[in-house]
Amino acid sequence: MPKAIASGLQITGIFRTLHVMPKSSRLDLRLSEEERELYERAAEADSRTLSNWIRDRLNKAAKSELGEDGKGKGK
Repeated sequence: MPKAIASGLQITGIFRTLHVMPKSSRLDLRLSEEERELYERAAEADSRTLSNWIRDRLNKAAKSELGEDGKGKGK
């Protein structure tokens, strides 16, 4: 596990690199209460906000469908 020393404190853990891109578009999604609760639990387990977790999973699914470049069929 990576370790860092900052101001005399020892910090251990895995750090994620965040790529901040301005968000100017919105997507509304209808889902059941059970689906929302499932996604919320998964996001919490991954230490992400629900919005960030859903966006990450949708991006991965789209790239998988289209191929990594997002232009052609990935399957």
